[in-house]
Amino acid sequence: MHDETPVTEARGHLRSAERDLVALGIATAAMLLFVGTGGSVLPQVLNAWSGKGNGPDGLLVNALLLNIALIIFGWRRYSELQREVNERRRAEAQALQLAQTDALTGCLNRRRIGSATAALVASARTQGRAVATLMLDLDKFKQVNDLSGHMAGDSVLVEVAGRLREILPEGALLARLGGDEFACTIEYDPRHPNQVDRLAARIIEQVARPIRIDGNDAYITASVGIASTEHAPEADDQLLLHHADIAMYHSKQRGRNRYFWFEGSMESELRFRNELETGIRRGIAAGEFSPYYQQQIDLETGELVGFEMLARWHSPQLGSVSPEIFIPIAEEIGVIAELSELLIRRALEDAKEWDESLSLAVNISPIQLRDPWFAQKLLRMLVESGFPPHRLDIEITESCLHENIVHCPLGHHQPQKPGRPHQPGRLRHRLFQPGPAAFPALRPAQDRPQLRARTGRGRL
Repeated sequence: MHDETPVTEARGHLRSAERDLVALGIATAAMLLFVGTGGSVLPQVLNAWSGKGNGPDGLLVNALLLNIALIIFGWRRYSELQREVNERRRAEAQALQLAQTDALTGCLNRRRIGSATAALVASARTQGRAVATLMLDLDKFKQVNDLSGHMAGDSVLVEVAGRLREILPEGALLARLGGDEFACTIEYDPRHPNQVDRLAARIIEQVARPIRIDGNDAYITASVGIASTEHAPEADDQLLLHHADIAMYHSKQRGRNRYFWFEGSMESELRFRNELETGIRRGIAAGEFSPYYQQQIDLETGELVGFEMLARWHSPQLGSVSPEIFIPIAEEIGVIAELSELLIRRALEDAKEWDESLSLAVNISPIQLRDPWFAQKLLRMLVESGFPPHRLDIEITESCLHENIVHCPLGHHQPQKPGRPHQPGRLRHRLFQPGPAAFPALRPAQDRPQLRARTGRGRL
């Protein structure tokens, strides 16, 4: 609705200006009256000046003067009106362009690409040709804005739009849908679908070229999804865009910087993922997640030394869901910390009832490791539960430690004790440095939880 306002106003003003053309009619009528009145008055005036007769009738003279005034007024108004009409027509054309194109890149916008694609599809069907829509999203574009500012981000978008125009075939449509999303629609021979593959590969190649910004090179990539009327003959413009968007999301999920054609299974996968996201949020609130304890055995003595807490989800709607499925999704939607803390609290309560020689190991997500308050949160859980801190092991993957070493809130490396052999895959750290006044009961180093980095895929 907002985009239509300038066009509607301009058209309203134009119709108003065209109605004012009545001024031209008045001037024309005045000219005709001038001819009629002047034909009677002017001879009398000439006769009066030559002394051959009386002067003209005063009423006719006044009518003649009025006609002259109306002619001057009407002509001037008509000239001004013409200029106003021309200016308003230009304003209407400009408003129409703004309503249909993206102001930054000059591409079509989301509103316009739909109708333009529909027209292209209708035309292609009459000629026995197919139409393909390619949706592309710039990978990690947010980093450009964060590191170099939004002006730099705008420059990247303009450059990408220019590169796309250079490689698109004649008659192709190019639109910026918003943010860092673009859509291209092309007509092609259905007997040669590799034309679309070559175009998608070239788009990825061109976008990946470095972009010079303020003396520095910015590197971005593109994930592309493709949908075609050849695979869905009854597809309209909206369905093409929808399918291409699903295929583009699939490209991102498969590693970015690549393209995929739309397949029906992708839509089913997307629906299932949405069900999982909803189920995870609902399951946390409903207490559907529970800790599961896996034994830890000392390989040298064969003795049980503790348990590792793992997460299990028993959903009433989805059944038992593997942690390899729900944990990455919980990380992506930002609920992994809430889920982790919920399970750790329950595990600490359970572990209090174990033999004092048994330890409890919990796995920490990389997202939690980036939280500067994670240490304080864990300390609070320990204090509230009354679980002995020295019996708690925090386990992370080595890759997680390398990623987060700068932001790690868990303190510094604990030196290996002299004469004690290093255990492969197990790297101990001091977990906290709370200071002498914080949690006095945890001041002694031997009473603090231990952190282990291991080579396995230890997760929550």
